[in-house]
Amino acid sequence: MLLGRADQLAALAARRRRAWIAANRAKALASHRDEQGALIALDQAAQFLAEADEPIGGLDFFTEPRLDGIAGETRALLGQHGPAADLIGGALARRDRADVKGLALLTLDLAECRLGAGDLAAACTLAHDALDLADGSVVQPIVLRARAFQRSLGPWRGERPVQALMERVRESGAQLVRV
Repeated sequence: MLLGRADQLAALAARRRRAWIAANRAKALASHRDEQGALIALDQAAQFLAEADEPIGGLDFFTEPRLDGIAGETRALLGQHGPAADLIGGALARRDRADVKGLALLTLDLAECRLGAGDLAAACTLAHDALDLADGSVVQPIVLRARAFQRSLGPWRGERPVQALMERVRESGAQLVRV
């Protein structure tokens, strides 16, 4: 509801900002299992981004790889793990390598897709990769996302890859960089 209101208030805002709002609205709708609303919001986000002519920067930072990442998260929330993984993989390939936080979070999202598709080993490997990316610059959003992923592994907590990841997540929490 708040994102819908933000979209109304941003009617005259930069197109990139409107795209970001619409993309986040899509993710919120998907979390409530509103597939049609979520897909419409993703289409709106893509349209706004296609129309954007302002320079990238400041509050208008939203780009196609960022949209692909949110679209992948949205598809994953809808249980569409294959398409979600494709979108997130594309976003990972095109994100700025210096965006360690974004890359780590996307990698954790991809791990969630692999788990949803039934590949526990690949999911755990990707989660380790995400924590490797963030090594030395672990921030709270990464730790929170890693812990959420760890909770999703509950049914397999006795498996060796899950136990190793649980230890790694604990270590990452201890390395948290306070900003």
